[in-house]
Amino acid sequence: METAHPFPFDAAIAVECGEPAPRPPLASGTSGSVCAWFPIPAPGTVTAIDGADRVAELPGVAVMEVDVEVGGTVPPLRPSRDRVAMVIVRAEDRDTLEQWLQTVQDELRLTVRPTGRAGQRAGQRAGQQGAVRQRAVGKGAPG
Repeated sequence: METAHPFPFDAAIAVECGEPAPRPPLASGTSGSVCAWFPIPAPGTVTAIDGADRVAELPGVAVMEVDVEVGGTVPPLRPSRDRVAMVIVRAEDRDTLEQWLQTVQDELRLTVRPTGRAGQRAGQRAGQQGAVRQRAVGKGAPG
């Protein structure tokens, strides 16, 4: 998998599976700003998803991966592998990156029915937002 700003997904997956990581080539001649956003919805059952298709098409969205569906369960976030979504945004400068990231955060919504008291408190803190099972690569990424 390649994006506007190469990320060693193969290496990350290998490490997560307990395998030796391949050494990815270093990017040359890259400039600009990039960030990864990991939405953190409350633990519970996903009841609605909004904005995933729009986010995948936004300017600067290099990668969008989400791993939960309506009716699916969001576990409490403990280790990083419990994350249910990731969006990588890339721009030529920091101001543009912050503007595009804010748009991503405003558009992508996941409604969760919290489980138990702890889940309800976490839902209130997390603002009940997150993502849906979907993968988009390079749709709106600057070249």
